[in-house]
Amino acid sequence: MVKRLLVIAGVLTLLLAGVVALLPQLLRTSALQVYVIQTAAKSLGRPVRFESFSISVLPRPAVRFRRLEVAEDPAFGAGPFLTVGEGRLGIRLRPLLTGRIELGDLTLDRPRVDLVADGRGRWNWASLGAPTPSAGGLPRTLTRAANPVAGALLLSHVRISGGTVRYRTPDLAGREITLDRIDAAITRAPSGGALRVTGTAVAQPGDVEIAFRDVSVTPASGHAASEAALRGKIDLVARDVGALAAAFAAPAGAAGQLRGRLDISGTLGHATAQGALGFDRLALSGDLARCEPPHRQLSLDAGRIPISYSASALDAAPLELEVARGAVSVDVGVTLGPAKLIALREIKIRGVELEPILVDFLCRPSALTGPLDLTGSATLRSGDAARSLSGAGRVRVGPGKVVGRDVAALLDQVMDLTSAVSSGLDADRRARPSPAIDFNSITASYTVRNGVVRTEDLVLETPDARVKGAGTIALSDGRLHLEVVMTQGANEVRGVIAGTAEAPTVTPTAIRVSDSRGIRRFVEKLLR
Repeated sequence: MVKRLLVIAGVLTLLLAGVVALLPQLLRTSALQVYVIQTAAKSLGRPVRFESFSISVLPRPAVRFRRLEVAEDPAFGAGPFLTVGEGRLGIRLRPLLTGRIELGDLTLDRPRVDLVADGRGRWNWASLGAPTPSAGGLPRTLTRAANPVAGALLLSHVRISGGTVRYRTPDLAGREITLDRIDAAITRAPSGGALRVTGTAVAQPGDVEIAFRDVSVTPASGHAASEAALRGKIDLVARDVGALAAAFAAPAGAAGQLRGRLDISGTLGHATAQGALGFDRLALSGDLARCEPPHRQLSLDAGRIPISYSASALDAAPLELEVARGAVSVDVGVTLGPAKLIALREIKIRGVELEPILVDFLCRPSALTGPLDLTGSATLRSGDAARSLSGAGRVRVGPGKVVGRDVAALLDQVMDLTSAVSSGLDADRRARPSPAIDFNSITASYTVRNGVVRTEDLVLETPDARVKGAGTIALSDGRLHLEVVMTQGANEVRGVIAGTAEAPTVTPTAIRVSDSRGIRRFVEKLLR
C-alpha cells in the first residue's frame, strides 16, 4: 500500500515537473506580455506598459515584471499615475496539469501613486475603469498562440510592499499629504464580491501611524472605481504630535501622543469618516524673546476630539480640553474648500486659570489672572482669523489681578487725571515697575464683527472702586477705543482709553472729586 502511494506521488511529481519544464513551450512570453498589458489596460481604462517582462519557473512558476507604469488621466498631465518598481504574478499550479495558464496572486514592490484633485473637485483617479481605445479586444495572434491564457487573469490576492501615495488638492495650498511605507494585503473570495484590505502605513507630515482594520471595497458592477462601496475601520497613532504641529505652522511646539479610531464608509469617490481622537497629556512649548527664561511650556491635561468627515465638511462636536485647572468645550465645524470657513459653536469655558496661560506661558506685558468663564459662538476664515472673526458671547473673569508693566504706565495716566495725588505718592509709584490691581470680577457681553470686538457693558469691580466701559478693540492690530467711568465713593473720573492694547493712552473727559483723600487712599490701595 505504501509502495503504491509512493509510486502515485512520484508520478504526480514527475507530471508536475514536466508541466513546469514545458512552461515556456506552453506559453510564449511575448504573447503573455501582450495579454497582461491588454487585460490590465482594459480593466483600468488607462494605457499600461512594462520595462521588462519574464517568466520564472522556480521556486514557483510566476510572471515577473519591472518598472510598470499606468498612464495618467490626460486632463491632469502626462503622468504616470502609477509606477511599480517590481512585480510578480503567480501562475496557479493546478490548472497547469490541464495545460491551462491562470494568473493568480500579485505582489507589487514599491508602488507609487499620485492622487490629485483639480479646482473643481475632480480627481485624477475618478476615470479609472472607463473604456479606452487602447484597451480593446485581444489581438488574433495572442488568441491563436496562447489560447490557454485567454480569460485567465483571476487575481484573488494582492500584496503591496513599501508603497507610497501622494495626495494633493488645492485646499492644501502647495502642501501635500503622503502615505509612506504602505504594507498591505488585498484579498477577494473566489466567488467574487468585496475586496478585503488589511495593512499599515505612515502618514506625512507628522509620522502618523495608520492601521487598516476590516476595510472592505465592493466594486459597483458597470460603474467607475470611484463608485465602489467603502467600509471599515482605521486606527491612528501620532506618537509625537510635535512633527504634526510643526508641519502646519502651529504657533507653538507640542509634545505628546495622539491616538484614535475612525469608521469609514461611503464610496471611494465620496468617503466619510466618524470616530474620535484623544490624548492624556500634551505639552505646548515655545521660545519667546520677551520672556526670561525664553523657553515656556503649557500643559493640556486631557483632550477628546470627535471626528465627522465628509467631502465638504469636517466637524468636531464637541471638542473637549482640560487646561489650566479648567475645561473647554466647543463644537467645531470646518467647511472645506479653497477658503475654509470655521464655525465655533456652543463655546463653553469653565474655570480656566489665565495666569498659567497669559503670564507664565505667553509672558504678556499686561495680563489678567483669575478663572475665566466664557460662553458664545464665532465664525472665522482660515488664514485670516484676526480680520474675519465674527460672533458674540459673554465673559467673566475673577477674582484676580491686572498685572504687567503696561499696567504701571496706564496707572500713571489714570492718576495724572487728578491733582489729588501727592508728590510722595508719585515716588512710591515709580518704585513699583509692575504693580497689580486686585479685582473681584470683570464681566462683559460682547459682539465681534470682522475682527473688531465691541462691548457696551464692561464692568470691573475692585474692593474699592468700580469701572464701567464701552467701546471697541481690533484683534488685528490691538487698536482700542474705550469710554470709561471710574467711581470710588462720591468721586468719579470719566475718560477715553485709546491707542493699542500694548501702549494705551488715557484722556480725561470729566473729573468730579468730592474727597481728595479718598482718591489718595484708592491709589495707595491699587499700588499695594
